[in-house]
Parts: sequence; C-alpha cells; structure tokens
Amino acid sequence: PDTFLAFVVSIYSIGEAIGSILFGYLFNLLGPKQVLSASICAGVIGSCLYLAADIFSSYWLVLIGRGIQGIWTGGQQAAEQAYLG
Repeated sequence: PDTFLAFVVSIYSIGEAIGSILFGYLFNLLGPKQVLSASICAGVIGSCLYLAADIFSSYWLVLIGRGIQGIWTGGQQAAEQAYLG
C-alpha cells in the first residue's frame, strides 16, 4: 500500500508534465478555446475513472484516472498562462 500511494502521487506529476507540453503545443496550433475545452474533457474523464475505481475496487483505474487528471491540470495551467500572458 505504501508503494501504491507513491505511484499515485508520481503518476499525477508525470501527467502534469505531459499535459503541459501536449496542451501547450496544441494551444499554438488550435487556440485557447479548443485547448481549454479539451483539457476540461480530460478532467471529466479522469474524474469518472477515479470514481469508477472506487466502484469496481480497481487499482489500475486509480492510476489511469489520476494520470489523466494530472494531464488535465498540467494542460489547463499551461493554456491559461499562455492565454493570459
């Protein structure tokens, strides 16, 4: 259980790094409206998987959902800072 918690925390940080790079690149191609909408959709999907993990008692869904939530927050932060800056 201790190592699982470490994986959950680290997968979120890895997702943030991936999301900031991915959505930052997409921001330059598509613009702010599409990128922020896509990042919000990723957040909803990640949150639903996180909820499903509790319902189905699945450790894998926790990791996948948490990773997608990290991609969401990383992408949203990068797009918001690029939009405001």
